[in-house]
Amino acid sequence: MGCQDIQLAFHCKHSLAKIRKILNCFENSSFRSIELILNYTGSLTASNLRNLADKYRRISQLVVYNSPTSKSIQSPHFSMHEIIWTKDQISEELFAPVRSEKQFSVNLTLFCESQNFNTYLNRKVVIAANGEIKNAPNSKIEFGNYNSAGLSAIVNTKEFQSLWHVKKDDIEVCKECEYRHMCLDNRIPVKKEDKWIHETNCLYDVYTGRWNTN
Repeated sequence: MGCQDIQLAFHCKHSLAKIRKILNCFENSSFRSIELILNYTGSLTASNLRNLADKYRRISQLVVYNSPTSKSIQSPHFSMHEIIWTKDQISEELFAPVRSEKQFSVNLTLFCESQNFNTYLNRKVVIAANGEIKNAPNSKIEFGNYNSAGLSAIVNTKEFQSLWHVKKDDIEVCKECEYRHMCLDNRIPVKKEDKWIHETNCLYDVYTGRWNTN
């Protein structure tokens, strides 16, 4: 498929040895970056996760959910975001909305992509634990099962790729936002009355320039 980035979200609790074994499977792969979302265990300490990230340099993001406390520490290398522990459950972590400017990605590559594509959904493929293939973790539409239909056969269909082309400039409210070319908003656009909309409000109010995070 030519994928360069992968996110591994674990619902089960795994030992560090098991996590290392999984990461070793990607050592000779073409993946450029790996995002890890891990269910909290006592072994997922700052020291252990720093060592993990230092050994596996493809890790670009590391989030531990269901943690007793919420905190973050600096990553051991420049190509990685902070290591984060959160009290949130996995569904909250995966589907959390953009809450501040700190979550924006300001770079030329994303800016150029945003001119023609949805920067959250473009070329994204999700394989759920049961093998169902979707556009995103929070998408309600399933396009088939990996075990029966195969990944390429599903991803290369016009139906699966249709949302890739719904850029921010096509979506009501978003098209008026000054942050639309740097935002990775994870809401799924829907079409109603020939207009693309989001069914939930963004936490940023385009018309007042304020964040509604209280």
